[in-house]
Amino acid sequence: PKNSEAVILLGEGFATMAKCYELTGHPAVAAISCYQLKLVAGILHQKFPLARIIITADNDKATELKRDFNPGIEAARNTCKAGLAVDFIFPQFLNPDDGSDWDDFAILYGDDNTRNLLLQHISWDLLSDEQKNEAITRNNLSQAVQLLDPTVRIPPQEFIGGLFARNFVSLLAAPPGTGKTIFMQKFVSDLSIGGSIFDGFTDDEPQRKCLIFAGEAGFDLLARRAASLKWAVNPQNVPVVDQYTFESRDIPIMLDDPGGWLNVKRLADMYKPDVIFWDTFSSFHERDENKASEMKPLIKNLAELARDFNTAVVLVHHSRKRAAKERSLSLNQDDVIGSSILNRLVSLIIGIEPMKEDDKTLLVRPLKTWFSAFMPFTYRLTEDFYGHTVMQTDLAPASVNNSKIAVWNYLYENFEAGEWFSPSVIELENIQPSVSLWQLRRILSDFVKNGKLDKRGTTKNTEYALKEE
Repeated sequence: PKNSEAVILLGEGFATMAKCYELTGHPAVAAISCYQLKLVAGILHQKFPLARIIITADNDKATELKRDFNPGIEAARNTCKAGLAVDFIFPQFLNPDDGSDWDDFAILYGDDNTRNLLLQHISWDLLSDEQKNEAITRNNLSQAVQLLDPTVRIPPQEFIGGLFARNFVSLLAAPPGTGKTIFMQKFVSDLSIGGSIFDGFTDDEPQRKCLIFAGEAGFDLLARRAASLKWAVNPQNVPVVDQYTFESRDIPIMLDDPGGWLNVKRLADMYKPDVIFWDTFSSFHERDENKASEMKPLIKNLAELARDFNTAVVLVHHSRKRAAKERSLSLNQDDVIGSSILNRLVSLIIGIEPMKEDDKTLLVRPLKTWFSAFMPFTYRLTEDFYGHTVMQTDLAPASVNNSKIAVWNYLYENFEAGEWFSPSVIELENIQPSVSLWQLRRILSDFVKNGKLDKRGTTKNTEYALKEE
């Protein structure tokens, strides 16, 4: 070569090197045998000390399968180790019997494909270490970047029990003493047996498994409440990790402890729950909740847990105590105790608070959500004739949303008693104040529960009728 810094291709057979020269334009030398690669490379290195020698090696894969030795690649590797060549490149065939050298490759896959592959490898070998590191970094970055393509079909987001998003972290917040644990216990009890959740908030829910990390309440309190409340439950679907039991046995379970975090992942893998509750979140870490730098790693780990184990993660948490002048205001996401990073990183915050006009009735509503908001509902705990605790749920309380009255008036004006109809035939634009189809289904379910409507069918085939007097 005229330029002493040129690239020289070195290989075995004449046909191979003639093809390499034809496709790349770089000077090509045939050593005739793989056992002479090192010798010829040494001669070329002496004559052209600044030239960059690249070996276009044979890939003797068929020989390797028989003798557990690949002569072409081993000879090329030894030449490079001796410092006589920059690198070696070899063809890869789908079938080892298809060939071994670059001329075979060109015959099988075409000159254009072979040229592009050779030039790509040669360009890479000519880069400095710094340039290679930069190229690798850029490639990793491009692989991590995702393109927002509206044509890609994404399955709809699944909500466990109609409330908590699978694969995401949610937060259940309420003032102290509001009864967050009782709310959770009713939810997991209903989920464990399937069917109706919160008296029709969702219907036809399959049985779900709920893993509870019990901190403040502990297993003993949960068990006592289960015995007194008499709510139906499938115990196989509600495994409980009692913090005190684990600590007494020196088994780490804290979220900010490496061993504890590993045990959390083991338990998620063992039980494969649809939803995991931490009651309360603050019981399972010793970080400063007011510092974003300490909270962010915990929430990011929990978000990873939700994705890796296809579960909904729910953190039971406290809202701050309000001053007397603020007690007339509704709960909002800024009332959640701790750094605002909690608000930003969780997908949903559900608030529970007493109704202003009746502090025995509790209002459940979304304070922040990344998804479509569910319709607020209320509940209160009472005793039935047998002394069992009953959660009375109002899925469309008029004090929260007077659309309930508007829907009833529409039904009364448009349908006769005993006339069956599906939600899809209702003209939502004629109902004021307006309601969504989601809200309409909740209101209809509440009317069924209160004895105003009959119901038949399930899910998409559900129909309703005004009760005959």
